[in-house]
Parts: sequence; structure tokens; C-alpha cells
Amino acid sequence: MPDKPVVLTILPHLAGFDSCFPLIERLHQRGRVGTETWLGPRLRQTEPRVVQAFDRAGMAHRDVSVLRLELGARRAIRAADAVLTHSDPIAYGKRTRPRDRWMIKGPASILFVQHGMKQHGLNYAHDGKVFQFAADLMLVWDQRAKQGQGTLYNTAPGAIVSLCGPTKTNRLAARPLPDPLVKQFSSYRQRVLICHNYGFEALNYDDAAMRRSFAQWRQVFEARADTLFVLRSHRGKGLTALGDATETLVQGLENVIVSKRHDGFMKFAGIHDILPYMDRVISHPSTVVWDALSVERPVAMIDNTWPDLADLRQIRTIDDFLAYLDCADPMAEAASLLTELGSIDANLDCAADQVERFLGVANVG
Repeated sequence: MPDKPVVLTILPHLAGFDSCFPLIERLHQRGRVGTETWLGPRLRQTEPRVVQAFDRAGMAHRDVSVLRLELGARRAIRAADAVLTHSDPIAYGKRTRPRDRWMIKGPASILFVQHGMKQHGLNYAHDGKVFQFAADLMLVWDQRAKQGQGTLYNTAPGAIVSLCGPTKTNRLAARPLPDPLVKQFSSYRQRVLICHNYGFEALNYDDAAMRRSFAQWRQVFEARADTLFVLRSHRGKGLTALGDATETLVQGLENVIVSKRHDGFMKFAGIHDILPYMDRVISHPSTVVWDALSVERPVAMIDNTWPDLADLRQIRTIDDFLAYLDCADPMAEAASLLTELGSIDANLDCAADQVERFLGVANVG
């Protein structure tokens, strides 16, 4: 068999790993495409389980410095047949990332994988902006993302946009939370994770929406002292203004924990580290919906305007919130959405099929 085509993946942080690793792992398992992966220092330092994931998969990786990751990527990109990325170098590129320039100049093909369930530039845009993508193959999750072509985004000449369903999934080993925190969890009748994007998506959810929700949540928190609520902003990040509002929201309440990325018991905890301990999830339209449903955690929506998420329980009022907490079978409402999204294994095989076909090695033994 001639030499395999090689797909290069450069992973500077966890978001890139979550989006790209499941696919390169599947390509490696199938054996028709070679993979080369670079890991940046930030990712290795903040999440050592990433290296363990490569070891479990029997996949090699190269540990590189920030300088090497950026300035040294040119030669590796030129040597590869394709580069896999969750961050298209034009649509989501940055001037401070030289590797974006090398990707655009080629000659390697660019393979882009959608990373967000409701992703700016694919599912929606603001002020009439049309995103330009450099990718030669775009692996998108659903028909709505594909239908955005020509209205929300434009592709490179001859680019292929393929449906594959969500391919993002957790590949990190389980990391138990600290014993004092788990003990605190167990002392409550019910545990509810609230994931919100207030402060991070101001054009979608403004300050008025945040104040309305926080006021409602405060009343529910006070009314349900037997329920523990874990409040998590976008990827556990914090903003000064958001922090002030959050502190006011939880002041004096023992049954609310704020998940913070850089301190506390949940320092650097990912969504999949928290979900096993939760009974129910409440979220803005985001990838959290897929993360939770894929591990059989029910989800209710806040500030939702997406028709494809309308079958899930919608929380607009205090009564809606309380009814969701008391619902006997909240997963039943997700049945049609889960059917549409598909299974992670089928989605990964579909995406791998598309990559292999694009590289000319489909159905090669």
C-alpha cells in the first residue's frame, strides 16, 4: 500500500482537543489516514489527561513550545496533506496566529470541523455579516448549518460542505471532584447545573435578559433549599461585571455553588467532570445541550429562539423552572432531538468517511 496521506492537527488548548481529537482518533483506528498532532504547552499544563488520551489510543504526539507551535508550523503544514482545525484560519483567524497564514497559503488542504451546536458564522451571524471560510472540507453538524452556505457564510472555491452530526465528545479519563465537594453534593435531594452565556454573548443575551433570569433564579434557589444549584458561566470563565452580578445572586445562599475556572473546588473542571454528579441541566442554546444529552442528562432551555430545540422544556418563568425540577421524566422530551443528532460513533464514522473520501483513500483496505 502506498504511503498514507497525513492529517496534521495543532492543538493549543482544550477547545481544540475536544473538537478534533475524537475524529483523529477514529481516523487512526481505521488506519487509512496517518495523523500527526502537536500539543501546545498551555494544553499540556492545564490538562495532563490529554497526553493520557493519546497514550490510551496508541497515538503519537509532539510536545511543542508556543514559538514552535506558531512560527515553526509552516514546515509541518507544507509537509502534510491536510490540516484539521476547529478554527478556520479566515472565519476565526487572528493576526497573532502565524499558523493561520501558513494554513491559508497551503499547499495542505484545510479540514474544518464544527465545534459549537449554535456556532457564530455557521448557524447565525449579526448585522448582516457573512463569514468567509478557507476550508476545503467543512464537516458540519446539521442541515441548518449547511443551509447557511451563501447567506451566513461563503466557502472557498470548490469546497465541500458535508453533514456528519456532532463529533465532539469527551475523551478524557474521569477525574473525581474533591471529596468535600462530593460530600456536599450528596447531602442534597437534587443537583442542578445551570450553564449560561450571560456576559459572553451580549448580542444574543443582553443585560436585561441576565437581570430577569437572575431575579427568577434567586427566588427558585430560596424556595428549593433541598436542591443544590451549580452555576457555571461560559466554559467556567469569569468577567468582572458578571462576577459582581453573580456574587449578588448567590449572596447568603448555601445551596448554590459557582463553578470558577481558575479557583475553588472546580478549578479547571470541564463540563464532563461535572455532569456525572448532576441530575438535571439548564442551559442557553449551546454545545452543553449535546454534552448533557449524550450522557443522558436532561436539559431545559433558557432564552431559546431555535425551533430545533423547542421540544425541550423551555424556562421562561419561575413556574417553568419549578415544574422542570419536579418533572418525572425530563429525558422524554429529548427523544426527537437525539434522533436527529445521531449517535457519536455513527457521526464519527460519517466524518471519517468524508475525510478519507476527500483524501482519496476511501474503501482502501
